[in-house]
Amino acid sequence: VLATGANPINIPIDGDTAQVHSVNDLADYRLFREKLKDKQHVTILGDGLIGCEFANDLAAHGTQVTVVGLGQSAMGRLIPPQLGQALQNALTEIGVEWKLQNSIRSIYARGDRYQLILQDGQQLETDLILSAVGLRPNTALAQSAGLEVKHGICTGLDHRTSDPAIFALGDCAEVDGIWAPYINPINQALPALANSLLGKPTDAALKATPVLVKTPILPLSVLPAVGAGEWRIEQSDDEWAAAFYDAAGKLSGFALLGKQLQHQRSQWVDKLNITPAIV
Repeated sequence: VLATGANPINIPIDGDTAQVHSVNDLADYRLFREKLKDKQHVTILGDGLIGCEFANDLAAHGTQVTVVGLGQSAMGRLIPPQLGQALQNALTEIGVEWKLQNSIRSIYARGDRYQLILQDGQQLETDLILSAVGLRPNTALAQSAGLEVKHGICTGLDHRTSDPAIFALGDCAEVDGIWAPYINPINQALPALANSLLGKPTDAALKATPVLVKTPILPLSVLPAVGAGEWRIEQSDDEWAAAFYDAAGKLSGFALLGKQLQHQRSQWVDKLNITPAIV
């Protein structure tokens, strides 16, 4: 069973790139927390799910935060711009600063601090740099073994790879054409994998399960949309419900932004007119 996980994506940056931290396991997190002591300002590279979660956590505990990201709004790959802007506004209210449609070009040490030069020429100083631009499946071992690999290690719903004696599970696996680096798909797959290893081939009974984004300033749950389609959005006060309809007009994803709407997650899952996907 291959459970090799995923590695943080490192984007090319000039200068003192050794000072860019990423968090992918407990050891990384301990090192980051140690480096964070007595620091006043953190720059987060990445405006996606992980970047927004860290921004919320750090700002809520009094740290000045600047988020640098390529998107037009927060979490642009998962939610429509209107919801991304609302999340941005909520995080701004607790002190998060945004430098979007931008990236870090170079980093230079300046005593105990760092000078960042952005792609558009802007400059800023910071005490700590955290990269949260995403993960890439660790497929090196699978490739060396001659297994089929696309984005991740290709498996069927039984988690069996192109070699019938080898299985793959977790962030390294692309299951039935979908890569989903989340906890729920792993938990749902474990019983089926155990049966298959005991000689009773079993497909995982995968259920559509929303991703709960840890931004308590404005709670968000997302069932990521796959493929082409359109978002339809309803807003009431500070709550946003976005439904994603595919090309055939079927509900195939959603995003719920706001505290009260989180109580409606199960109802939205029940509305889905698709075969449950790995999300």
